[in-house]
Amino acid sequence: MIKTFYCFRHGQTDWNKRFKIQGCEVNLPLNETGEKQAKSIPNFDIDVIYYSPMVRAEQTAKIYNKKKHLKTISEHGIKEIHFGDWSGMTWEEVESKYGIDMVEKFQSADEKDDNFQIPNGDVKIEAVNRFIKALKKIAKNSNKEKIGVFTHGRLLYFISNKLSPSGKYYQLMNNSEHFEFEYDTETDELVLVEDNK
Repeated sequence: MIKTFYCFRHGQTDWNKRFKIQGCEVNLPLNETGEKQAKSIPNFDIDVIYYSPMVRAEQTAKIYNKKKHLKTISEHGIKEIHFGDWSGMTWEEVESKYGIDMVEKFQSADEKDDNFQIPNGDVKIEAVNRFIKALKKIAKNSNKEKIGVFTHGRLLYFISNKLSPSGKYYQLMNNSEHFEFEYDTETDELVLVEDNK
């Protein structure tokens, strides 16, 4: 059986607007723009909604769900990356303090940089694997075939590049945009659906 995940980045927060890094250690709500973005997400054909326990993702999911009236479930495994010492900084500040090489290794989609660790934060590949494991668990535990997932931009950036069948490079998505993934329950294969990007 094929199960489809519609994975949305949460709406904008004040730190998004100010280009400040916010990981799982910063639990900011949506701002007014973020609420409007959540309301404007198209009405996809989904059967259930899972969301990151971060308030910005939960708010986005629940605003969207006002037009769907579906069951909503919090899932710890799809929360944002832990940004450690970089939390609250802008990318310019990180580059100034830690150097461009470190920033490039973090932002790289190349496998050689998978084991990069943010100072006092996550190892990239561990965050990616946590997310993939969570999606597979959801697929196996849910009897639904079309699943909405409200999560975080940097995770979706890494996942989309990791699971791209063609090897195409994907940039960081905007707030409230989405990627689609398909999971085959028989082969245990999870891939990015590239037709819509």
